[in-house]
Amino acid sequence: MPNLTEATLRHYSTSQSFQRGEDYYTGGAVIEICQRGHQLYAEVEGNEVDPYQVHIAFDAGGITDASCTCPYDFEGWCKHIVATALTWLRDPQRIKQRPSLEQLLDRLDAIQTQRLVQELVAEHPDLLNWIDRWVSQMSRSAPPPTVQAKRQTKRQTALDLQPYRTQVQRLMRNALHYWEEGWEEDPIETELPDILAQAQAFTDRGDGNSALAILEAITQACVEYWDEIAEYGGEGDRLIALLDPVWAEAILSTAFQPGDEVEIQLNLEGWEDRLGEGFELSSEALRQGWDDPGLVTVLRGERTDLWNDSPPDYAGQLAQIRLRILDRQERCQEYLNLAWAEGQIREYLTMLTRLGRIADVMAAQDRLASAEQALEVAKALRGQGALTEALAIAQQGLTLPESEHWQPRWATIDQFETTGFRRYQLADWTSERRD
Repeated sequence: MPNLTEATLRHYSTSQSFQRGEDYYTGGAVIEICQRGHQLYAEVEGNEVDPYQVHIAFDAGGITDASCTCPYDFEGWCKHIVATALTWLRDPQRIKQRPSLEQLLDRLDAIQTQRLVQELVAEHPDLLNWIDRWVSQMSRSAPPPTVQAKRQTKRQTALDLQPYRTQVQRLMRNALHYWEEGWEEDPIETELPDILAQAQAFTDRGDGNSALAILEAITQACVEYWDEIAEYGGEGDRLIALLDPVWAEAILSTAFQPGDEVEIQLNLEGWEDRLGEGFELSSEALRQGWDDPGLVTVLRGERTDLWNDSPPDYAGQLAQIRLRILDRQERCQEYLNLAWAEGQIREYLTMLTRLGRIADVMAAQDRLASAEQALEVAKALRGQGALTEALAIAQQGLTLPESEHWQPRWATIDQFETTGFRRYQLADWTSERRD
């Protein structure tokens, strides 16, 4: 177990949660605590009938994760995690040593392991789908699923679109009421993303058709009120900035029937006329799809320039959307090829890390361009147990500049970042790992 100090505990918690955690520790609230490999598990009494379950994970560089089943949802660690960590720090002899998962599995032969898995699935049937995906990925003999099957999961029942229309209509009326009363707050930009997230959830599940149907209902409801919204200074580019990426990802997650793309493009053009701005991402997604010859050669790794040296302003955002889809579909090599071609270095290196290709990560580290990229890659490396490499990347990141951060006009004061904040985060993370 790595060294743990009270300063580290105070760093991870607020002064109030630390004090309350110390009270819990001295009051004997930590009733059970054991260590399994690089994991610490504890039961801590609280306000509920059942004790809260605390989990702390660590490696040679320190604590990597801490969680608790209590409802605490504020800054830093909750009092139950603090109480557990204080037990680790002040009363380590209380920690029972138990076998890690790996050690337990090593005691079983193949038949016993199979029986264990069967018992677990009997108790938790949802595990079967996870096991199915894992076995399909690990078994070289199993043919990979087709791209079309991964993109689309056909819904068996009709989708009721009226609730989505109603939510948007209510939002638009509330916005008009706010502005009529003289308020400057824009409810559209703060609340519409939550409505769009409902469509995004279908896209994430591979049901692009349902997502598109929901998005059509949402967008049409927005446009119906737009003339009144525009009278109060509503700007079409700000609305499309919210709608366009969600539309593009749904489009690229859908297996279309002949003629479907034309209908969507006509709808987009009609909405563009009303809003005065273009759905650039969505239109490009419709044009290219996944069958564009240039894109196909990039995904195969046969080409490293998708835009012939003239990328549009939205190229990076469209690449991010495609990468999310490729990641969901477990098309790892195509992900790497596209990320490299589009200059998405953070995504490229973190995917290499996830695949265990640590040497390839270090060979390409000179492509890192910012402190933010270095921090994300360093965290990914640490997650794979490559602590030495993580520190090397982090220290390199301290010599790199920060990226320019685009701040939306509607951002609240706590959403703004001062210059040097990201580099401070990297330095803070690196110093913890070196202690």
